[in-house]
Amino acid sequence: IQVDNDDQHDLSRWVGNVELHDEIRAGRVVPDLRAGAVGSHYSIQKKPAGATTKTDDLGRVTPQLSAGWRLPLALTSVNRLAILEPRMQLVYVGGPDMTDDIPNRDSADYRIDEGNLFLLNRYQGYDYLRPGSRADMGVSAVANDALVGDVTGFVGASYRLSGKPSSGLTVNDDDNLSDIVASLGINPDMPFQINWSGRLASSDFELNESRTTVSGKVRKLGYTVEHVQMAKPYFQSAASDLEEMKLSLSYDLPGGWTASGTKIWDLS
Repeated sequence: IQVDNDDQHDLSRWVGNVELHDEIRAGRVVPDLRAGAVGSHYSIQKKPAGATTKTDDLGRVTPQLSAGWRLPLALTSVNRLAILEPRMQLVYVGGPDMTDDIPNRDSADYRIDEGNLFLLNRYQGYDYLRPGSRADMGVSAVANDALVGDVTGFVGASYRLSGKPSSGLTVNDDDNLSDIVASLGINPDMPFQINWSGRLASSDFELNESRTTVSGKVRKLGYTVEHVQMAKPYFQSAASDLEEMKLSLSYDLPGGWTASGTKIWDLS
């Protein structure tokens, strides 16, 4: 990749990434093994005057290993079926720590969530790679109930065992335990569904981030109501927490056309 004048950065980057993954069936417990390496070379030609990163040719190799397990459990009764799956993994990331030397242009808005908690490299890109070790843990659930319909849920967190703190895990980057990430989805046998996801501070369970969505369709009219809340510390210049409500409506017209509109209320 070649980047020119990206917030006053000019740089070239070459990356090679390989990852091996294997699951071993051992009765009810499913061991999970991963191994990988990220090799990169940077040629940084220009940077902002106040940046602490370097203008130089830099290279690094980042080996990554993880070992974990998951245990699917089925629970049944007359009117409901549920599958619980606790999961845990230990992760080691090696190589040099060059986060102060290489400008972070592809992982700046990283935050831990359900989708990236168990990834070997859980950042969006390759610029921000911090060595250390951690333990990732969580429980997912899928259920079907005669009254409320299909239900999905998840709760999990990550604990830093060694290495420097990694940004994006919690409001206070010095905490070893990350924010607790959670989600809940309800899809009843009705023309609507409810989805919620959020992050809670591990110290006092304060809700740092949440997104609640109610959506559905009644004949030709589709609707989505969304509420978003995010804590002030995520925005250095913010005067208060972010909070907003969004209403989206759509209507199916003849000939395959659709009319839609959105209204956003700033609740901050």
